[in-house]
Amino acid sequence: MSDMQARHIIEALRSGIPSRAVGQYFSEARPQLLERIRREMDRVQETGTSNGMIITGKYGEGKTHLLNTVFAMAQEENMVVSYLSLSKESPMDKLPLIYQKLIAGTYLPGREQPGFFHELDRFTSNSTMTNAMLAYAATELTTDKLYYLLRAYTGTDDSDEKYRLRADLEGDFAGNDVVKRIYRRVAGQPAKFRVNFTKTKHVTDYFRFMSRFFKELGYSGWV
Repeated sequence: MSDMQARHIIEALRSGIPSRAVGQYFSEARPQLLERIRREMDRVQETGTSNGMIITGKYGEGKTHLLNTVFAMAQEENMVVSYLSLSKESPMDKLPLIYQKLIAGTYLPGREQPGFFHELDRFTSNSTMTNAMLAYAATELTTDKLYYLLRAYTGTDDSDEKYRLRADLEGDFAGNDVVKRIYRRVAGQPAKFRVNFTKTKHVTDYFRFMSRFFKELGYSGWV
């Protein structure tokens, strides 16, 4: 541990402010609960299926410290982690907004800052990863908007088009007509949506798409 890291941990403990570094180095509290969470992480890696938990506690009982420990555990297991505080500005009944804020708070293993869309550059036209994602988007989602969006993204060299399509994946959802227009220019043929995408009805497609995206990038799961 560097002197800077040690100083940060000491100051966090002195002030009582939750810290991911403290959660990583002081992870012995509530061993039974942490073991249960670790088993859930192992199950995700083994079976590809997921579950959820709700942890309750009074103010000051260590909920945030526990979550910081889980953050460190997940990253040690090569898992992507998203961190979001629910509030009046981020209510759970507004999933399109939750998606946008969740993506903005997503950390790749070993990264101190959120962000992962530079990884999209690994999805080139006709690559193995791209074809796997296209097959998933075409057959496993409720709508096929993301299928046409990914084909358009990997096929265009126009920076403005790439920016708009990437913004859609970040939660600034583009209209169906925007995706169709870019796809038609790139592919030379019209996009025929089997179901028109509506964000209030179909935003779960994006959660599922991103989960598969992280898997194709080689990560073990998404917490």
